[in-house]
Amino acid sequence: MVSHGDGAEIREPSVPGIFKSIDQSFNFNSLRISAFNIQVFGVSKMEKPHVVEILEQILVQYDITLIQEIRDASETAIYELLDVVNAATSDPYDIVLSERLGRTTSKEQYAYFYRPSKFSYVKEYQWPEDREGNDWFERPPFTVHFQANGFSLGDFAYSGIHVKPDDAVAEIDHLVDVFDGVADIWGSSNPSGWIIGGDLNAGCTYVRPGDWENIRLRTESRFTWIIDDDVDTTVSPTQCAYDRFVLTGHVANSFIGGTAKAFNFRDEYGLDDDWTKEVSDHWPVEMDSA
Repeated sequence: MVSHGDGAEIREPSVPGIFKSIDQSFNFNSLRISAFNIQVFGVSKMEKPHVVEILEQILVQYDITLIQEIRDASETAIYELLDVVNAATSDPYDIVLSERLGRTTSKEQYAYFYRPSKFSYVKEYQWPEDREGNDWFERPPFTVHFQANGFSLGDFAYSGIHVKPDDAVAEIDHLVDVFDGVADIWGSSNPSGWIIGGDLNAGCTYVRPGDWENIRLRTESRFTWIIDDDVDTTVSPTQCAYDRFVLTGHVANSFIGGTAKAFNFRDEYGLDDDWTKEVSDHWPVEMDSA
């Protein structure tokens, strides 16, 4: 750390160049897809430059990211983050933002950062908080239909959710109803493949091994889970596979095997535990698609 004249201590990066705004170079023959629960993301987090710089470095790696746990009544922080990320790349992002969601006064939003050079936005659907008397979700899933341009992934839907921990078994099970319900609503324009992703809280005490048989999203063969149950997606010492990707249709065929994993930015960037926890209590999960 370094101390400035006002007595405030500012952390310096332990990896040379970590704060430089750079363009990441990756395999342009594939698409990099992620989901990231940025713990309590809002104005306060954007006021911490050392945290914002790490978020920038994480997000610029991916062609599309589902961001969860946006808590900001002003709805300004996510656009500020978008500006920061776009300043760091010559291949900028656009955003699709959900409405503010939640049964209580604590509201959250979902956002998709995506590169228009690789994806075209087609349409979106916000699952209602109370659909036909069925109040299934604390924060209902937000589904966006994209077209991947020039890739075999092609037309697909990305449905993101932050599951309520104590209701994880029921909420994950009801994602099948969302999948079928949105398909009915979109009709012939429904994409043949989906990504269902986000913080499903799908592990440890929230979903125990014996619970899987009661979760249709897991038992039905049309859904493919690519983040294994033994993957740790959390910053804490616990071994919990909370964050997941579930694929359907041609999206499962376009998935590049061996690329689904959690991105441990603490080890990658040489951060200490305190700095890491300021960024989030989750690792992003990532996958590549052809």
